[in-house]
Amino acid sequence: MEKAYFTDLDSTIICSGVTGDDLVCVATKHGKNASFMRKSSKSILEQITEKIITVPITTRCEMSYNNIFLKRLFRHALVDNGAVLVIEDQVERDIWLNESYDISSSVRDQFDSCRKILETYGYTEKWGSNFVLDYVCKGVTESSRENLRIELEKFSGLLINIGKTSAVATFKCLSKGVAINRYAKQFGVIPYLSSGDNKEDESMFGVTQISIGKKNATYCLDTKDKLEFCDFVIRKAAELTE
Repeated sequence: MEKAYFTDLDSTIICSGVTGDDLVCVATKHGKNASFMRKSSKSILEQITEKIITVPITTRCEMSYNNIFLKRLFRHALVDNGAVLVIEDQVERDIWLNESYDISSSVRDQFDSCRKILETYGYTEKWGSNFVLDYVCKGVTESSRENLRIELEKFSGLLINIGKTSAVATFKCLSKGVAINRYAKQFGVIPYLSSGDNKEDESMFGVTQISIGKKNATYCLDTKDKLEFCDFVIRKAAELTE
């Protein structure tokens, strides 16, 4: 069995909102350059994907994932927090998707109710998904965020992450860790390494042998510098896959 490396994308190996002379654009949004990484880190990532099966696992929907130029490096991808398998074989794709709907069926009402509440608070959806609620509200006040947080606590089947201008909700039963276990079983790989920066990623750390993150991982770097963290992840992954 071959080892596999599972990694989050945004703010883990690619960055938005950064500047620098040595950066290369690796993703667009609405036709504009949106995500970047250092040229040296991109080169190292390319070397990593030649040595180990590398599977991106992201809360992005497939439409958003398709804006990432790096996708040429990956044979498969897990989008919508792992609920959707990006693969050429349509039969395998459909089987995975149907299983995701079955797994989440008992919590679907919570997901739909959470969506309605977010929109009541003035949040708008970035792309649209049946498995990830990825919303933004630039004008939300601190008190509104706290009221929203309290109101959403009742949804025990969802992992909810509320930021300053964003809100993301995912199914706990379709966590990234669950997706890795499903993938490992289907494709016969060893879940060796994972990396991520956010709490949606921490479920991966419990199912891979080694992990890289900001908290609760085997190797941690808790920094607010996006590029510093992304460089750390890629260099540590290269070291661990030698």
